[in-house]
Amino acid sequence: LSTMANYWASVGNEIAIVTLAPAREAPFYALDPAIHYTALDQTGPSASALHAIERNWARARAVRRAIRAAQPDALISFIDEMNLLVLISAFGLGIPAIVSERNNPRHHRMGRVRELLRRVLYRRAARVVVQTEDVTSFFSAPIRARTRVIPNPVRSPLSGRRAALARREQHTLVAFGRLVEQKGFDVLLRAFARVAPQHPGWRLTIWGAG
Repeated sequence: LSTMANYWASVGNEIAIVTLAPAREAPFYALDPAIHYTALDQTGPSASALHAIERNWARARAVRRAIRAAQPDALISFIDEMNLLVLISAFGLGIPAIVSERNNPRHHRMGRVRELLRRVLYRRAARVVVQTEDVTSFFSAPIRARTRVIPNPVRSPLSGRRAALARREQHTLVAFGRLVEQKGFDVLLRAFARVAPQHPGWRLTIWGAG
């Protein structure tokens, strides 16, 4: 999110980021000073099912107020549960909403109620963005018609050396992400070790922290 927001701001777009995070917490990632950042202070556990309904209703109202205040040309939401909240909050406002799945929904389940809501609400999204073709096949035909595959953006730290890199005969496979078990870098390393002897002109580079 921060990578895309910073880029869009750098080329002259007006960007607003709205998060449920505590208002006292600064953004984890550095943001362009031109970006309007709003923390709604709507996190925290629910004590009961009734409390969860009340909290979600409060979140939806807070998000809707933030959307109206920003008056955006388009909404882009990230992560499944937040996608549902944004689609509910933006109902009737006439603003196109793009929702983005950042995990594989086959392995990252939300519970029966939210799964049902996803099947219904994603049909109202202007677009559904996923990261692989395999994830596209998870959805029903009406949602697949709205789905586009867009991999994660990467801002290369080597951008100033593009000409030198273009002249190199060696090919580079880049993996980018947090260095945590969920990302599966251990699987990648084992797989690359198996094929590397047959492809000596390739190397593996991992960018990330964690």
